[in-house]
Amino acid sequence: MGLFFSKLKYVWLKENINTENVVVSIPDYCCAHERKALIESIEIGVLNCTALLNESSAITLSYFLRNLEEFDEEKPRTVAFVDLGHSSCNIFFSQFTKKLSKVISDSSERFCGGREFDYLIANRLVDDFKKKI
Repeated sequence: MGLFFSKLKYVWLKENINTENVVVSIPDYCCAHERKALIESIEIGVLNCTALLNESSAITLSYFLRNLEEFDEEKPRTVAFVDLGHSSCNIFFSQFTKKLSKVISDSSERFCGGREFDYLIANRLVDDFKKKI
């Protein structure tokens, strides 16, 4: 990861983007030593991590800023977010008003994603093929 951040900084400088400060999102299920390792890899890349956000917080903030006009002053709107990736699944609920956004519930399954579905389908096809021969 240190090499990745180093390369990222190199590309930024090549594109005349002169910054050393970064905000990085990390999966909610990552523990303290994984977070520390990520911060150290950012430092190896000679960058300054100004904030390390959980993915759910980053997505909630992005949604809040993009849809600010739609929210009520008083009554909160609850929105569900589902992120089914290749290797993990994250589901969380956030609440929004004109002045506040917050994650109210979060659940992550680190080892259940699209690849598990691929594996199940492949096994099913193998079983069907074996029955035919």
